[in-house]
Amino acid sequence: MLRTRWLHRRPDVTHVVTEGPLGWSAVTAARCLAIPVSSGSHTNFHSYSRHYGLRLLTTTVRRYLRALHNRADCTVVPTEEMRARLAADGFERLAVVGRGVDSTLFHPGRRSAKRRRGWGCTGEETVVAYVGRLAPEKNLALFIASLPEPRDTARPGPGM
Repeated sequence: MLRTRWLHRRPDVTHVVTEGPLGWSAVTAARCLAIPVSSGSHTNFHSYSRHYGLRLLTTTVRRYLRALHNRADCTVVPTEEMRARLAADGFERLAVVGRGVDSTLFHPGRRSAKRRRGWGCTGEETVVAYVGRLAPEKNLALFIASLPEPRDTARPGPGM
């Protein structure tokens, strides 16, 4: 299906961040049509198998991920440590594209007192937000336990 769509509206490049069957089919379609393809690896799915009682699949998942990413022209990873670890596992053509926060945009001097009051903050309390998958390997229980005097004031964000 992707190949048919891309024949009619050909992308200049394809970037794959979904490492499951959809990602595999996107890489396959891009390869068939000679479209440059990059992939992104930022989650250690093969090592998370143990969290789901699937420890025996760790090697199989690692082989699949290596095969998927090695079909791409380049695989971007977030850290040098991850690049080295994946390279040691036989992943090829890896490039580090670091994560970061715009410290000009996200700066304490730009705090909104009105917004903080809306969250129930009256002074200089630390506000912590988590945005991510709710999954065992995230160890959110440890995160919550590490907070000073955690309060259950969770509210859905915009669009939820």
